[in-house]
Amino acid sequence: MPSLNDFVELTQELGPRPVLIMAQRCSPVRNRNSKCDRCVAICPIDETITIEKNNLLIDFERCVSCGACTTACPTNALAPLDPPDNYLAQQTAEAVLTLGGKQAVIACARKASKREADPRMFAEVPCVCRVDESLIVGLASHGVDDIVLVDGICRTCRFRDTQMLTDQVVESANNLLDLWGSTARVRRSSEFPQACLLAQQRGVYGKARREFFSKAGSGAKEAAVKTALKTLHIEKETPTLREMLQVGSGRMPQYEPVRHQAILDALDRIGEVPQAEKQPSRLWGRVQIDEQKCNACGMCPVFCPTGALRRADDDDTKESGADLLLEFTASQCVQCDLCQVSCFRGCLTVEHAMVPEELFDFEPRLFTLSKQPTPAGMGFFGNR
Repeated sequence: MPSLNDFVELTQELGPRPVLIMAQRCSPVRNRNSKCDRCVAICPIDETITIEKNNLLIDFERCVSCGACTTACPTNALAPLDPPDNYLAQQTAEAVLTLGGKQAVIACARKASKREADPRMFAEVPCVCRVDESLIVGLASHGVDDIVLVDGICRTCRFRDTQMLTDQVVESANNLLDLWGSTARVRRSSEFPQACLLAQQRGVYGKARREFFSKAGSGAKEAAVKTALKTLHIEKETPTLREMLQVGSGRMPQYEPVRHQAILDALDRIGEVPQAEKQPSRLWGRVQIDEQKCNACGMCPVFCPTGALRRADDDDTKESGADLLLEFTASQCVQCDLCQVSCFRGCLTVEHAMVPEELFDFEPRLFTLSKQPTPAGMGFFGNR
């Protein structure tokens, strides 16, 4: 268990950093063959994030704290601290109550700085690209009908290159809400809703701002530390790559996809699982294996960061008569594609799609795999 000294040390270590790096979750760190660069691609400042030689690094001197990388990362290898998820959810909930319980407003810092709206009536983020589906669907599950992301004029903002990600999140969240029969919607706006505006901007804004920050300011750092401690085992010394990835144990470290689970919990509160066909998804993936082509090498589950794809128990494997029995749990698949990358024979693919019923299925999908004769001139892993 972390001690009080650990809390202090971690607080000092985090300092003003807006992102907590958990490199053992990063796809290219786990497997150099991974081509995932979503964080690098969405970052508005070139050369801020680098991934090379099993290292994930952020130049915090260049970082502008927009939070886009934390929304784009499929494995949550980059955890937001400005603000942390739980703190943002708390501030948004308080603003919702102030507005009457049916509308949520989240504004970018640039728009908030114009002092047009009562700060008690909206939550503030550096950029609206910091908002992900777990917050949006969570709000909808608690009766919020209208979720507004206020972002001013993005084309003149230094974060403007992140607009595409925000649009993807909005579309993804609205598709999920529509699929589950919810009337709630999230939308982008360049202006605050009328209910948030201040009639007498100067005097009222100053009083509201003082009240708001005197109540909220002291909890931000504490919330960030608690979030970090929940998601990271504190190490007194920097672990080697072999230690970090648990090389030699037969399986790399795994974690619970907290945001994905929060979305599923929220959807469960909204209503019954819809009887729907396969849907495109920004969040979940579906593993498909060509059982006739697979040689049952067993590499694919080794790299899986969440345990979505895993070996079945030895007894179940023996009973099936297979050389390898794999279990796939759709709700835990985060589209990292590491299983596909590790398949040298090219017999495994990951669709960026989901079937609602599969996300709530307690029974995993099984793949019964047997060793196949190796064609002349072809190696075990498919190379000639």
